[in-house]
Amino acid sequence: MGSSFWLRSGAYLRLRNVNLAYDLPARWIRALGLTGTQLFLNGTNLFSISEMKEFHDPEQLNYDSYPIMKTFTIGLNVKF
Repeated sequence: MGSSFWLRSGAYLRLRNVNLAYDLPARWIRALGLTGTQLFLNGTNLFSISEMKEFHDPEQLNYDSYPIMKTFTIGLNVKF
């Protein structure tokens, strides 16, 4: 009979990308002569949860890769 000693769950949870946007109210921007303004925030590779501690990234195949970088972007879209 085989042993399950070396078997581990490879399940993981990852939040890879989030985009949040907010359109500023028309009454605020009308006084500035604008037709539309949107404030946005983007986050990439925010977190991953895994029981496998050997790998920095549960999707990598080898031990020799670096952890995935997190990125954040904040911006403003303005329409005249």
